[in-house]
Amino acid sequence: MEQEVTAQRKIIKRLRQKYKQADSELRDIRMIEHDAKDELVSVIREQEKNLDFLNGIVEMMLKSGEMYKLKEKIKFDFDKNRWIIPPFIVK
Repeated sequence: MEQEVTAQRKIIKRLRQKYKQADSELRDIRMIEHDAKDELVSVIREQEKNLDFLNGIVEMMLKSGEMYKLKEKIKFDFDKNRWIIPPFIVK
């Protein structure tokens, strides 16, 4: 009986060590994910700030009717992942 109890204690001790290691790894992964999420949120906020700035400039330079005409001529190239904007003159 004592041998079985000793063997079971050894097994339990090993399992506890594995559990603590897995729990520590999980906490590390969660911390990495949290940091990555914070970084992405920061990038999104910065891009929104830049977009608001550029939108403000465009709204100041173009009337809404001109904007609609321009939107009809502008196309998005999905292969190059960019907008194709033909030359235009601001009056």
